[in-house]
Amino acid sequence: MNEQQHLDIARRWFTEGWLTNVELAHHTGVYGGVEATGKPVEVSDIALWRFENGRVTEIRTLQDQFGLLTQIGYLPAGVYAA
Repeated sequence: MNEQQHLDIARRWFTEGWLTNVELAHHTGVYGGVEATGKPVEVSDIALWRFENGRVTEIRTLQDQFGLLTQIGYLPAGVYAA
C-alpha cells in the first residue's frame, strides 16, 4: 500500500509450525502502479517459521497477491480462478 499502511489482523491461527493470517486494509496509496481506490481488501497469508535452539532462524511468507490485485481492480475477476 504505502509507508503509512495499516493492516488489521482479522483472523490468526497457528498449527503445526504454520502461522496463518487474514489481514484487512484499505487501498489508500499506490500499490504495484495502481493508484489508490479506497477499496477495502482482505488478504490471506501464511508464514513458515523455522526454530533452532528456541530461536527463530528463518521466516518465509506466502501472500495471496492475485486476490489482492483483483480486489483493487488491477486484474479482472475470475481470470486466475483455480
